[in-house]
Amino acid sequence: MTNLQESLIPLFLTEAESGLGQLRALQAAIEQQQVTADLLDDARRAAHTIKGTAALVKRQQASELGRTLELLLEEWIAQGRLLSQADADQLENHCRALQNCLTVTTRPADGVSTDAVADRSGMTERTSAEALGGDLIRDFALPFMMKLHQNAAVADELVRPASCCFYLHQQTYVLPIDQVAEIVQAASVTPLPFAPPAVLGLLNLRGEVVPVVSPRTQTDRRVMLMAGFFVVVAFHGADRIAFVSDRIPQLSLVEEQGQVLDVAAFIELQRAGM
Repeated sequence: MTNLQESLIPLFLTEAESGLGQLRALQAAIEQQQVTADLLDDARRAAHTIKGTAALVKRQQASELGRTLELLLEEWIAQGRLLSQADADQLENHCRALQNCLTVTTRPADGVSTDAVADRSGMTERTSAEALGGDLIRDFALPFMMKLHQNAAVADELVRPASCCFYLHQQTYVLPIDQVAEIVQAASVTPLPFAPPAVLGLLNLRGEVVPVVSPRTQTDRRVMLMAGFFVVVAFHGADRIAFVSDRIPQLSLVEEQGQVLDVAAFIELQRAGM
């Protein structure tokens, strides 16, 4: 498991517990015959989030349970029927299994990793993207991380991320988390002829063109992009800029040591140089 995934485990647990609470609220509503469309949809979205965030941190058994719950709730929504005590019992069984997964994640027994537990349960380490589609970091990491960061009622101060660290040529750069939009493993960058050395090119980000830059502003040599590089997309107002990183960025729960970048100033600097 990468350091990025390890740093997300406390966030995954917080989000999963919140989602589990929504699922149990639906169970109670079924037993009291007080189910509403909003309760069903909230529970479905909670299951979807658990599925994705569990896969992100390689908790495959929890991810599969989230997927099972999501499919079950989608079926109930499509049927539009009155839910029975048997349905409540089925939901309870899935919730209990999910709670057991979260307990193992919090307190691994006898030094056995939760990945090994999932393997012994017959779960395969298949590629999560096959089941979920899209970029897990893009689709789940930043959205639920930002939700926890912005909602003090949900996130304990100790588990809210403070910064995003990324790297270039052995130098560490730091961005405040509230200026980070997403982290992407970039496939290709379109070169920009006659651009300053720090501007490496343009990235097509789901139809939006974003400049890719090196954080090393004091250089007259163009950075060579290596295969498998990452970009950290930062923003200031409506402006976006993508900083290149030659290894996977890290999400940190504390203020890290490194060169802290001022996104607004950096955007103005690059704009003035182009």
